[in-house]
Amino acid sequence: MKSFPIYMSALWLCAATQVTTWHYKLPVVAGQASLKVEVCPLKYGKTWAYAFQQDDGPVTTLTVSQPLLAHYEWNDAPPGVPGGKNHAFVGTAAVILGSVGRDEASLNFAQIATLHEKGWGISNHSYWHSGLWWDPAGTNKPEDYRRELFWSQTVYAELIGAGRAATDFVLPNGDPGYIPYLSAYGVRSSSRVGGASASNVLAANYNSLDLNRTYLDEGVWVKSNNPLQDLLSTPRPGDFFIDFTHNIEAAPSANYTRWKARLHYIAQTWGSQGDNSMWVAPTNDVATYALAARAAKLVVIDNDLRVELPETAPGSALTLKISGLAPETVLPIPPGATLYRQGDTAWLTTPVIGREGVPTPTPHVHRIYLGEVKNLTWDKPVAIAGVRIRRDAALPEGFVLKIEALMPGGGIQNIATVGKTQLDKVWGSVLYCLLPDHPAILARALHVTSAKGLTQMEVWAVDDTP
Repeated sequence: MKSFPIYMSALWLCAATQVTTWHYKLPVVAGQASLKVEVCPLKYGKTWAYAFQQDDGPVTTLTVSQPLLAHYEWNDAPPGVPGGKNHAFVGTAAVILGSVGRDEASLNFAQIATLHEKGWGISNHSYWHSGLWWDPAGTNKPEDYRRELFWSQTVYAELIGAGRAATDFVLPNGDPGYIPYLSAYGVRSSSRVGGASASNVLAANYNSLDLNRTYLDEGVWVKSNNPLQDLLSTPRPGDFFIDFTHNIEAAPSANYTRWKARLHYIAQTWGSQGDNSMWVAPTNDVATYALAARAAKLVVIDNDLRVELPETAPGSALTLKISGLAPETVLPIPPGATLYRQGDTAWLTTPVIGREGVPTPTPHVHRIYLGEVKNLTWDKPVAIAGVRIRRDAALPEGFVLKIEALMPGGGIQNIATVGKTQLDKVWGSVLYCLLPDHPAILARALHVTSAKGLTQMEVWAVDDTP
């Protein structure tokens, strides 16, 4: 825990680092001893954190998993402190950005927004889900990792993150080869089966870019038929435990029954009806909190408590433990904050300090067209970064797709030759991308060969306005 004696007066500022500051006015009480303020390692002063992840974006994340988890509750009071508010269990949908809305079995962007409104986190699980790191023939090259991260972060920011990219990434196929590239694209945490054994925020070797998670797909889990398989028996202070699956089968399946038993045990043992030691949150919330808690600095000037968070840290709420309070001291509760108290100690959880998410990769790319597959003309040239074409039916024999960019000087370039995959081999949407491997093409028009099976087109263009 970070601590700061309130009777001191100091200010830590680095001229080269901008900070976001949250202010809290401490009440002055005659005769009160010096107070101590600490930043708790986990939100609400909890001992450990539990997270659930569902990979690849199946629609069952919303129709089965979300309502199942919502049946169970945890409480936001610190352990051993009575009262508090109960909250439904939530999880994380790890979505493959290139497969969102692929078919009725896949989450679409509206359904992802619904999950987010229900408190779920949405993690980046790549754009193409490439990289078979154990197979030399399928191993990604450096440009593959950069392409995956550039486009997944760009699409996430535009269509999910309200202009901000994801800070949490689920490694496709558990490929650790992504890890060296993550920070350059703003990613602060990632996870895989067989990740770092020390997924404990207090451990000296804690690595938020290589978090471990428990594999609970039915094909593996059914062999033991043990609802508590690989579950922590006695969580240690600082433990960050992640359960993961690709799908929870609908009731009354054996898989659904097993998940019910597991979640019931977790809620009854460590939730409000148990020892109340557990914080349940999306993976991103736990990871960013732990990073922000380490980076935060506490400053007091004339009873003005300041929580300073450098802009390099992810935005997060923080829980402050204030000790040494006199019985008559009344602590105010700022808007958006929560406060619990027991005796001479209080736990104050702030609103989010700083900005959630991270900026989009540069150059900044936005979607400038979504609609039918047709020729387009612009009043002034645009810098084309990529074009997506959706296919929902068979194409005529001999059909050849052309996406021709007509340049201001009269040249023509066919963008359809630079795609990651070919349209005639893939159903759903295919991205023919220029960036980051090639420069954007300045074009005054696009001429596209169309067919009945092609149902939608997107045009993405460079706009360097952050």
